[in-house]
Amino acid sequence: MKEHDHIGDYLQEMLERTPVTPLPRRRVSIIRVTALALALALVAGAVLLVVDRTRRASGQPPESTTVIAGRIASPPAGVPRMGRLVLVTIGTTLVRNGTGREPEPGQALLAGDVLETGEGAYAGIELGTIHTLVLGPQSRLVLDVPAPPGVHLARGALAVQTAHDPQLVIHAPNARVTGEASVYTVEAHDDSIQRIAVVDGSAKVVRARDGRTFELPRAMAMDTHLWSPTPGIPDSAIVGRLDALTPPGDDEPPVAMLPPPPHRHDDLVARIRKALANDDVSLAVGLVETEGSGRKDAPFLLAAADAYKQASQWTEAAGQYMAASAGAEGKEAERALLRAAQIHLKQLGDPARAAEIIDEYLIRFPEGAYLDEALYLAAIIQVRLGDHARARNLYEEYLDHYPDGVQAVRAHVALAKLYAFSLSDCPAAMAHASAIGPKSNGPAMEAELSKVESACTEKGQ
Repeated sequence: MKEHDHIGDYLQEMLERTPVTPLPRRRVSIIRVTALALALALVAGAVLLVVDRTRRASGQPPESTTVIAGRIASPPAGVPRMGRLVLVTIGTTLVRNGTGREPEPGQALLAGDVLETGEGAYAGIELGTIHTLVLGPQSRLVLDVPAPPGVHLARGALAVQTAHDPQLVIHAPNARVTGEASVYTVEAHDDSIQRIAVVDGSAKVVRARDGRTFELPRAMAMDTHLWSPTPGIPDSAIVGRLDALTPPGDDEPPVAMLPPPPHRHDDLVARIRKALANDDVSLAVGLVETEGSGRKDAPFLLAAADAYKQASQWTEAAGQYMAASAGAEGKEAERALLRAAQIHLKQLGDPARAAEIIDEYLIRFPEGAYLDEALYLAAIIQVRLGDHARARNLYEEYLDHYPDGVQAVRAHVALAKLYAFSLSDCPAAMAHASAIGPKSNGPAMEAELSKVESACTEKGQ
């Protein structure tokens, strides 16, 4: 329930911000009630989990047995179970096989069940483990399709939180709505969906009469009751930001813009990583730029930086790595700083900036997990800047700490060249050349060492 609680807290926070720029009354009744209900429903769900465990430990009937009107009743055989109630308030009715009952929290919900709420009443529903719904006041919901789960909203308001699987369908005769890793609200009247508003993630709306699909990203809404009845008439005016649709009347202030969405690392970051793993770099960058606006958490920034790096967008990659390093800790921050320094040195041709970044690494992480890589890179940067004495000191420090390190052979070769060509110390140059011995890595390094030997021979040292 941790993720659910997080979304409930976020929606509650959104409500607390609205008095500064109040929502129109029509939307307050929908968003305020459904968001508050969602938060309460999810807390109740956590309590029910504890009750379930206690019940099982004491040998009482399992949760699949429902309680109706104070007595135990087993679900009818052969009827698919779709989920359960996690919160019920007074004024909620469960209609099953034509008979209405007052339900209780924890009660199983079956295909064909109908939930109805009166004035001020609401109900929290879990479908499987990844869909959470809150039915608002004066609403009617039919659970009619068990696999994939589908519900028919006949009237009222419904708040939905759904995870990665988009196979939850909210439908009516005029349209159907699905969402992936999203939080959205749906309003219906007279057996028709009237409005969809996306709080987080995205939603897809399919119009029944012609199959046209509308994609709604975060902070966008659609007034489906404004769909043109005449084919060919543009519908673009019905889709817009939440502060632009359905202009308020003279007595209603403008709608407040939604605050940034909660950080859902397991969602957007996972999709970016998956795209990169599949070598779909354009998709990864697209996700960063279309869905990552305002995100400043380290996991997202690192994923964004990796996407830009694979796309060879070096300036953007370096910027994202530096931003990630400011908020990350431990290895994540170390990795971000090293990647940024490498890009400034190799791709952007800015060794001075690379030196500043690597110095920051050495100050922040004097015993870091990647200190060997940092010391070696710092020495290369100093060679590029022409500070041969400092480069020598850094190479020597690397070999003192990591005599058998991955870059040990290259460090000996680099020192041999520095002593021979820049510091005029052939004895030291030959000492490093001889220290390599059989560790030499192929003809390229042999050629470098041969140049060192020739230079010192010419100097008579």
